[in-house]
Amino acid sequence: MKTKILIFVILIFLSEILYSQSYPQTLTMPMVSPKAQVMQRIGLTDIVIDYHRPGVKGRLIWGGLVPYGIVWRAGANENTTISFSDDVKINGQFLPAGNYGLHIIPNTDEWTIIFSKVYTAWGSFFYDEKDDALRIIVKPTESQFVERLCFRFDNLTDSTVNISLNWENLKIQFSAEVNVFESVIKSFRKELVSILGFYWYCFYEAANYCYHNNVNLTEALEWVEQSIKREKNFLNLTLKAQLMQKLNEQANVAAIMDEALEIATESELNQYGEQLLSEDNVDKAIEIFKLNTKRNPNSWVAFYNLGEAFIIKGDKNIAGEYLQKALSNAPANEKEKIKTTLQSIKQ
Repeated sequence: MKTKILIFVILIFLSEILYSQSYPQTLTMPMVSPKAQVMQRIGLTDIVIDYHRPGVKGRLIWGGLVPYGIVWRAGANENTTISFSDDVKINGQFLPAGNYGLHIIPNTDEWTIIFSKVYTAWGSFFYDEKDDALRIIVKPTESQFVERLCFRFDNLTDSTVNISLNWENLKIQFSAEVNVFESVIKSFRKELVSILGFYWYCFYEAANYCYHNNVNLTEALEWVEQSIKREKNFLNLTLKAQLMQKLNEQANVAAIMDEALEIATESELNQYGEQLLSEDNVDKAIEIFKLNTKRNPNSWVAFYNLGEAFIIKGDKNIAGEYLQKALSNAPANEKEKIKTTLQSIKQ
Protein backbone atom coordinates (compact mmCIF):
# COMPACT_ATOMS: atom_id res chain seq x y z
CA MET A 1 0.00 0.00 0.00
CA LYS A 2 2.82 2.41 0.90
CA THR A 3 4.52 1.63 -2.40
CA LYS A 4 1.34 2.51 -4.33
CA ILE A 5 1.00 5.80 -2.45
CA LEU A 6 4.65 6.66 -3.16
CA ILE A 7 4.22 5.93 -6.85
CA PHE A 8 1.05 8.08 -6.92
CA VAL A 9 2.86 11.02 -5.28
CA ILE A 10 5.75 10.72 -7.74
CA LEU A 11 3.34 10.68 -10.68
CA ILE A 12 1.56 13.79 -9.39
CA PHE A 13 4.94 15.55 -8.96
CA LEU A 14 6.04 14.62 -12.46
CA SER A 15 2.73 15.73 -13.95
CA GLU A 16 3.06 19.12 -12.26
CA ILE A 17 6.58 19.56 -13.73
CA LEU A 18 5.37 18.60 -17.20
CA TYR A 19 2.37 20.92 -16.85
CA SER A 20 4.51 23.87 -15.74
CA GLN A 21 6.95 23.30 -18.57
CA SER A 22 4.30 23.07 -21.26
CA TYR A 23 3.22 26.73 -21.12
CA PRO A 24 6.32 28.98 -21.15
CA GLN A 25 7.44 30.08 -24.62
CA THR A 26 10.43 27.99 -25.61
CA LEU A 27 10.82 28.97 -29.25
CA THR A 28 12.53 32.19 -30.31
CA MET A 29 9.94 34.54 -31.72
CA PRO A 30 10.21 38.04 -33.26
CA MET A 31 9.71 40.75 -30.65
CA VAL A 32 7.02 43.38 -31.14
CA SER A 33 9.62 45.99 -30.15
CA PRO A 34 12.93 44.71 -31.59
CA LYS A 35 16.09 44.88 -29.52
CA ALA A 36 18.77 47.32 -30.68
CA GLN A 37 22.19 48.56 -29.67
CA VAL A 38 24.19 51.62 -30.71
CA MET A 39 27.78 52.38 -29.78
CA GLN A 40 30.13 55.32 -30.20
CA ARG A 41 33.79 55.59 -29.24
CA ILE A 42 35.27 58.96 -28.27
CA GLY A 43 39.04 58.70 -27.92
CA LEU A 44 39.23 55.40 -26.06
CA THR A 45 35.87 55.78 -24.29
CA ASP A 46 32.98 53.58 -25.41
CA ILE A 47 29.37 54.71 -25.00
CA VAL A 48 26.86 51.89 -25.53
CA ILE A 49 23.05 52.11 -25.48
CA ASP A 50 20.92 48.94 -25.33
CA TYR A 51 17.20 49.40 -25.90
CA HIS A 52 14.05 48.14 -27.63
CA ARG A 53 12.33 49.96 -30.50
CA PRO A 54 8.56 50.35 -30.21
CA GLY A 55 6.67 51.68 -33.22
CA VAL A 56 4.19 54.54 -33.50
CA LYS A 57 1.66 52.38 -35.38
CA GLY A 58 -0.76 55.28 -35.76
CA ARG A 59 -0.96 55.93 -32.01
CA LEU A 60 -0.62 59.18 -30.09
CA ILE A 61 2.75 58.83 -28.42
CA TRP A 62 3.53 61.89 -26.31
CA GLY A 63 0.83 62.46 -23.74
CA GLY A 64 -0.85 59.28 -24.97
CA LEU A 65 1.04 55.99 -25.04
CA VAL A 66 3.78 57.76 -23.06
CA PRO A 67 1.95 59.86 -20.44
CA TYR A 68 3.31 63.17 -19.26
CA GLY A 69 4.65 63.44 -15.73
CA ILE A 70 5.32 59.71 -15.29
CA VAL A 71 8.71 57.94 -15.34
CA TRP A 72 9.14 56.15 -18.68
CA ARG A 73 11.72 53.53 -19.66
CA ALA A 74 12.93 55.35 -22.80
CA GLY A 75 12.00 52.42 -24.98
CA ALA A 76 10.16 49.15 -24.46
CA ASN A 77 10.50 45.95 -22.41
CA GLU A 78 13.37 45.80 -19.89
CA ASN A 79 15.57 48.74 -18.88
CA THR A 80 17.01 50.91 -21.58
CA THR A 81 20.65 51.02 -20.49
CA ILE A 82 23.56 53.30 -21.25
CA SER A 83 27.17 52.55 -20.33
CA PHE A 84 30.35 54.62 -20.27
CA SER A 85 33.75 52.95 -20.11
CA ASP A 86 35.26 56.13 -18.59
CA ASP A 87 34.02 59.07 -16.57
CA VAL A 88 32.01 61.56 -18.63
CA LYS A 89 30.23 64.87 -18.36
CA ILE A 90 26.57 64.84 -19.32
CA ASN A 91 25.42 68.34 -20.27
CA GLY A 92 28.39 69.56 -18.23
CA GLN A 93 27.62 67.44 -15.14
CA PHE A 94 29.98 64.71 -13.94
CA LEU A 95 28.92 61.06 -14.25
CA PRO A 96 31.27 58.21 -13.24
CA ALA A 97 32.09 55.37 -15.60
CA GLY A 98 29.59 52.52 -15.39
CA ASN A 99 26.26 51.09 -16.50
CA TYR A 100 23.02 53.00 -15.95
CA GLY A 101 19.33 52.50 -16.41
CA LEU A 102 18.04 55.31 -18.63
CA HIS A 103 14.65 56.76 -17.67
CA ILE A 104 12.77 59.84 -18.81
CA ILE A 105 9.98 61.93 -17.32
CA PRO A 106 8.32 63.67 -20.30
CA ASN A 107 6.34 66.89 -19.96
CA THR A 108 4.91 69.37 -22.43
CA ASP A 109 7.92 71.70 -22.18
CA GLU A 110 10.84 70.30 -20.14
CA TRP A 111 11.89 66.66 -19.87
CA THR A 112 13.90 65.03 -17.08
CA ILE A 113 16.51 62.49 -18.17
CA ILE A 114 17.55 60.13 -15.39
CA PHE A 115 20.66 57.96 -15.12
CA SER A 116 19.86 55.30 -12.51
CA LYS A 117 22.43 53.11 -10.80
CA VAL A 118 19.95 50.23 -11.12
CA TYR A 119 20.12 48.98 -14.71
CA THR A 120 18.83 45.40 -14.49
CA ALA A 121 15.16 46.11 -13.72
CA TRP A 122 12.21 45.56 -16.03
CA GLY A 123 11.36 48.89 -17.59
CA SER A 124 10.60 51.68 -15.14
CA PHE A 125 8.18 49.68 -12.99
CA PHE A 126 10.72 49.31 -10.17
CA TYR A 127 12.33 52.73 -10.57
CA ASP A 128 13.27 54.46 -7.29
CA GLU A 129 14.56 58.02 -7.17
CA LYS A 130 17.05 57.13 -4.42
CA ASP A 131 19.02 55.16 -7.03
CA ASP A 132 19.56 58.20 -9.25
CA ALA A 133 23.17 58.86 -10.23
CA LEU A 134 22.27 61.97 -12.23
CA ARG A 135 19.29 63.96 -13.43
CA ILE A 136 19.34 66.57 -16.17
CA ILE A 137 16.64 68.78 -17.65
CA VAL A 138 16.33 69.16 -21.43
CA LYS A 139 13.86 70.66 -23.86
CA PRO A 140 12.53 68.45 -26.66
CA THR A 141 12.62 69.73 -30.23
CA GLU A 142 10.44 68.91 -33.19
CA SER A 143 11.95 66.64 -35.83
CA GLN A 144 11.03 64.64 -38.88
CA PHE A 145 8.68 61.73 -38.24
CA VAL A 146 10.37 58.55 -36.97
CA GLU A 147 8.20 55.42 -36.91
CA ARG A 148 10.37 53.33 -34.60
CA LEU A 149 12.11 54.82 -31.60
CA CYS A 150 15.85 55.14 -32.10
CA PHE A 151 18.92 56.53 -30.36
CA ARG A 152 21.54 58.38 -32.40
CA PHE A 153 25.00 59.85 -31.98
CA ASP A 154 25.49 63.16 -33.79
CA ASN A 155 28.00 66.02 -34.09
CA LEU A 156 30.94 63.88 -33.05
CA THR A 157 34.16 65.74 -32.16
CA ASP A 158 37.44 64.52 -30.67
CA SER A 159 35.97 64.77 -27.16
CA THR A 160 32.19 65.24 -27.41
CA VAL A 161 29.08 63.78 -28.97
CA ASN A 162 25.36 64.55 -28.90
CA ILE A 163 23.09 61.66 -27.94
CA SER A 164 19.44 61.81 -28.92
CA LEU A 165 16.26 59.79 -28.57
CA ASN A 166 14.11 60.17 -31.68
CA TRP A 167 10.49 59.02 -31.93
CA GLU A 168 7.34 60.18 -33.62
CA ASN A 169 7.96 63.90 -34.22
CA LEU A 170 10.22 64.72 -31.24
CA LYS A 171 13.94 64.67 -30.57
CA ILE A 172 15.31 64.61 -27.01
CA GLN A 173 19.04 65.36 -26.90
CA PHE A 174 21.90 65.65 -24.40
CA SER A 175 25.67 65.91 -24.75
CA ALA A 176 28.44 63.64 -23.50
CA GLU A 177 31.99 64.93 -23.03
CA VAL A 178 35.08 62.85 -22.36
CA ASN A 179 38.47 63.88 -21.02
CA VAL A 180 40.30 62.11 -23.83
CA PHE A 181 43.81 62.72 -22.51
CA GLU A 182 42.89 61.39 -19.09
CA SER A 183 41.35 58.20 -20.51
CA VAL A 184 44.25 57.62 -22.91
CA ILE A 185 46.86 58.04 -20.18
CA LYS A 186 44.86 55.77 -17.89
CA SER A 187 44.91 53.16 -20.66
CA PHE A 188 48.68 53.62 -21.13
CA ARG A 189 49.30 52.96 -17.43
CA LYS A 190 47.33 49.74 -17.63
CA GLU A 191 48.91 48.52 -20.87
CA LEU A 192 52.48 49.33 -19.85
CA VAL A 193 52.31 46.81 -17.01
CA SER A 194 51.04 44.12 -19.38
CA ILE A 195 53.20 42.20 -21.85
CA LEU A 196 53.48 45.43 -23.86
CA GLY A 197 55.71 46.79 -21.11
CA PHE A 198 58.58 44.60 -22.32
CA TYR A 199 58.93 46.61 -25.54
CA TRP A 200 60.81 49.88 -25.86
CA TYR A 201 58.48 51.18 -28.53
CA CYS A 202 55.38 51.02 -26.32
CA PHE A 203 56.97 53.25 -23.66
CA TYR A 204 58.18 55.51 -26.46
CA GLU A 205 54.67 55.75 -27.95
CA ALA A 206 53.15 56.71 -24.60
CA ALA A 207 55.79 59.37 -23.94
CA ASN A 208 55.57 60.69 -27.50
CA TYR A 209 51.77 61.05 -27.23
CA CYS A 210 52.17 63.11 -24.07
CA TYR A 211 54.91 65.26 -25.61
CA HIS A 212 52.90 66.14 -28.71
CA ASN A 213 49.77 66.87 -26.68
CA ASN A 214 51.67 68.71 -23.94
CA VAL A 215 50.14 66.62 -21.15
CA ASN A 216 51.49 64.43 -18.34
CA LEU A 217 55.07 65.45 -19.17
CA THR A 218 56.74 64.35 -15.92
CA GLU A 219 55.42 60.80 -16.23
CA ALA A 220 56.22 60.89 -19.95
CA LEU A 221 59.87 61.51 -19.07
CA GLU A 222 59.77 58.44 -16.80
CA TRP A 223 58.27 56.42 -19.64
CA VAL A 224 60.95 57.46 -22.11
CA GLU A 225 63.59 56.47 -19.55
CA GLN A 226 61.99 53.01 -19.45
CA SER A 227 62.09 52.93 -23.24
CA ILE A 228 65.82 53.73 -23.22
CA LYS A 229 66.48 51.00 -20.65
CA ARG A 230 64.92 48.46 -22.98
CA GLU A 231 66.68 49.69 -26.14
CA LYS A 232 68.60 52.93 -26.55
CA ASN A 233 68.07 54.50 -29.96
CA PHE A 234 67.80 57.81 -31.77
CA LEU A 235 64.04 58.09 -31.32
CA ASN A 236 63.85 57.71 -27.56
CA LEU A 237 67.01 59.72 -26.89
CA THR A 238 65.68 62.59 -29.01
CA LEU A 239 62.32 62.43 -27.28
CA LYS A 240 64.01 62.51 -23.89
CA ALA A 241 65.86 65.67 -24.86
CA GLN A 242 62.64 67.27 -26.13
CA LEU A 243 60.76 66.40 -22.95
CA MET A 244 63.56 67.79 -20.81
CA GLN A 245 63.41 71.05 -22.73
CA LYS A 246 59.67 71.31 -22.13
CA LEU A 247 60.24 70.64 -18.44
CA ASN A 248 63.03 73.26 -18.34
CA GLU A 249 65.64 70.64 -17.48
CA GLN A 250 68.29 71.95 -19.86
CA ALA A 251 71.47 70.71 -18.20
CA ASN A 252 72.08 67.49 -20.18
CA VAL A 253 70.01 68.13 -23.30
CA ALA A 254 72.98 68.84 -25.59
CA ALA A 255 74.82 65.71 -24.45
CA ILE A 256 71.74 63.56 -24.97
CA MET A 257 71.24 64.94 -28.48
CA ASP A 258 74.91 64.32 -29.32
CA GLU A 259 74.46 60.71 -28.22
CA ALA A 260 71.28 60.41 -30.29
CA LEU A 261 72.93 61.80 -33.43
CA GLU A 262 75.90 59.49 -32.97
CA ILE A 263 73.71 56.39 -33.37
CA ALA A 264 71.19 57.82 -35.87
CA THR A 265 70.65 56.03 -39.17
CA GLU A 266 70.57 57.80 -42.52
CA SER A 267 66.78 57.67 -42.56
CA GLU A 268 66.53 59.03 -39.01
CA LEU A 269 68.84 61.94 -39.81
CA ASN A 270 66.75 62.77 -42.87
CA GLN A 271 63.53 62.66 -40.87
CA TYR A 272 65.01 64.78 -38.09
CA GLY A 273 66.23 67.34 -40.60
CA GLU A 274 62.78 67.48 -42.22
CA GLN A 275 61.23 67.97 -38.79
CA LEU A 276 63.57 70.89 -38.15
CA LEU A 277 62.58 72.42 -41.49
CA SER A 278 58.90 72.11 -40.58
CA GLU A 279 59.72 74.02 -37.39
CA ASP A 280 61.48 76.75 -39.45
CA ASN A 281 64.84 75.83 -37.89
CA VAL A 282 66.62 75.93 -41.25
CA ASP A 283 70.19 76.36 -39.98
CA LYS A 284 69.93 73.38 -37.64
CA ALA A 285 68.35 71.32 -40.42
CA ILE A 286 71.28 72.16 -42.72
CA GLU A 287 73.67 71.05 -39.99
CA ILE A 288 71.90 67.70 -39.74
CA PHE A 289 71.73 67.18 -43.50
CA LYS A 290 75.45 67.98 -43.80
CA LEU A 291 76.17 65.37 -41.13
CA ASN A 292 74.14 62.89 -43.15
CA THR A 293 76.04 63.58 -46.39
CA LYS A 294 79.33 63.19 -44.54
CA ARG A 295 78.30 59.80 -43.17
CA ASN A 296 76.58 58.70 -46.37
CA PRO A 297 78.51 60.28 -49.28
CA ASN A 298 76.77 58.07 -51.86
CA SER A 299 73.26 58.87 -50.72
CA TRP A 300 71.39 60.95 -53.28
CA VAL A 301 68.56 61.54 -50.75
CA ALA A 302 70.92 63.14 -48.22
CA PHE A 303 72.29 65.56 -50.84
CA TYR A 304 68.84 66.28 -52.24
CA ASN A 305 67.50 67.20 -48.79
CA LEU A 306 70.53 69.40 -48.16
CA GLY A 307 69.96 71.14 -51.49
CA GLU A 308 66.30 71.77 -50.66
CA ALA A 309 67.28 73.19 -47.26
CA PHE A 310 69.56 75.73 -48.97
CA ILE A 311 66.72 76.64 -51.35
CA ILE A 312 64.58 77.44 -48.31
CA LYS A 313 67.47 79.42 -46.84
CA GLY A 314 67.62 81.40 -50.09
CA ASP A 315 71.10 80.32 -51.26
CA LYS A 316 70.35 78.87 -54.70
CA ASN A 317 73.98 78.57 -55.80
CA ILE A 318 74.96 76.25 -52.95
CA ALA A 319 71.64 74.45 -53.34
CA GLY A 320 72.48 73.77 -56.99
CA GLU A 321 75.84 72.22 -56.06
CA TYR A 322 74.22 69.74 -53.69
CA LEU A 323 71.40 68.96 -56.11
CA GLN A 324 73.98 68.14 -58.81
CA LYS A 325 75.63 65.68 -56.42
CA ALA A 326 72.22 64.17 -55.73
CA LEU A 327 71.61 63.88 -59.50
CA SER A 328 74.86 62.02 -60.07
CA ASN A 329 73.97 59.35 -57.48
CA ALA A 330 70.23 59.11 -58.01
CA PRO A 331 68.55 56.12 -59.68
CA ALA A 332 67.02 56.66 -63.11
CA ASN A 333 63.46 56.95 -61.80
CA GLU A 334 64.41 59.86 -59.49
CA LYS A 335 66.57 61.93 -61.84
CA GLU A 336 63.66 63.75 -63.46
CA LYS A 337 62.48 65.08 -60.09
CA ILE A 338 65.95 66.44 -59.32
CA LYS A 339 66.26 68.01 -62.77
CA THR A 340 62.90 69.73 -62.22
CA THR A 341 64.11 71.14 -58.91
CA LEU A 342 67.36 72.34 -60.51
CA GLN A 343 65.42 73.99 -63.31
CA SER A 344 63.19 75.80 -60.81
CA ILE A 345 66.13 77.52 -59.08
CA LYS A 346 67.59 78.70 -62.38
CA GLN A 347 64.49 80.68 -63.29
